[in-house]
Amino acid sequence: MKRFGLIIAIGLEIEALLEEKNSSLKVIETSPFLIYELDLDNERVLYIIKSGCGEELAAIATTYLINKYKVETLFNYGIVGGLNPNIEYQDTGIIYEAVHHDFDTTGFDSDITKGFHTIFNTDKFELDKNLISKALEINNLPLYRLASGNRFIYKNEERLALYDEFKCDVVDMELIGIIFSAKLFDVPLLSLKAVSDVSENIEENENPYYNSALKAAKIILNIVKNI
Repeated sequence: MKRFGLIIAIGLEIEALLEEKNSSLKVIETSPFLIYELDLDNERVLYIIKSGCGEELAAIATTYLINKYKVETLFNYGIVGGLNPNIEYQDTGIIYEAVHHDFDTTGFDSDITKGFHTIFNTDKFELDKNLISKALEINNLPLYRLASGNRFIYKNEERLALYDEFKCDVVDMELIGIIFSAKLFDVPLLSLKAVSDVSENIEENENPYYNSALKAAKIILNIVKNI
């Protein structure tokens, strides 16, 4: 039996998944994390974990899935903010690389760059190329570079500053934690993100967070089923 893991951060992303799958999801744990089980077929099972908001919880939840449920492949989907001026509401893409935008030890070591982690010896964190290639055969989506950190970015000037500094397309608060856990335990990871807001005026769209989460849920399930 092949074991897949799917990390989701917040409740509305779970709600979107439940709407898409109706009663097919089965709750198997409620503490320390809410975990669902979904039988994909006779040979594959998907464990879905709600991590909570932020990179620390995302890393812990990912590690929990890897160690307790022995997952062989990791998936992540969620809603993100748009940074690239050419990206619009509900645009959806696969993350090929991430940076840790609010991690900065340059005051201690001026020879390194912002976002550099000595344990990985890099400031650029690639996701699994083989999974990305397979996913693109299923859904021909754009590739995004993501900035991740423990701050909700909503002011336009913050968006522009992040884009200018890191040239990232989107921003979230969890993916870097998921990436670190996946890399440390050598488990391949695929991440898909849908843009829920591109400016401070997010209320212009009706239920923008949920609508984007539902779109991402449909796409990631299709990829997981067919990968």
